[in-house]
Amino acid sequence: GHNQGHSFIITKTGGIVDSKSQRDPWVDLNRINHFCKDCFAAGITTCTLCLVDTNLTHIQTSITAIQDTNVADSLMSAVDKVSMKEIKEQETAAREVINDIKELVDSY
Repeated sequence: GHNQGHSFIITKTGGIVDSKSQRDPWVDLNRINHFCKDCFAAGITTCTLCLVDTNLTHIQTSITAIQDTNVADSLMSAVDKVSMKEIKEQETAAREVINDIKELVDSY
């Protein structure tokens, strides 16, 4: 937004930078234009596509970080361990039932 004494730009990454001038409202002091050509040509003040693109880039970076740290492998390993524990518990219970049945058969 532009006030009488100070102009700033909220960038597509959510940062705040000083605007060069009211004449070039989307150009910062380092002469970086924070408004894409397509948005400028369409006269859109908020570049939704650019914001979505930036958000998707952040999401992809997060996914890559998770994949690089083998979080998925660790989670699958934990699930496998829990599953094996449950199977062993069920196996033990089934053996106890079979033994009880054998004892009943022997008593008749």
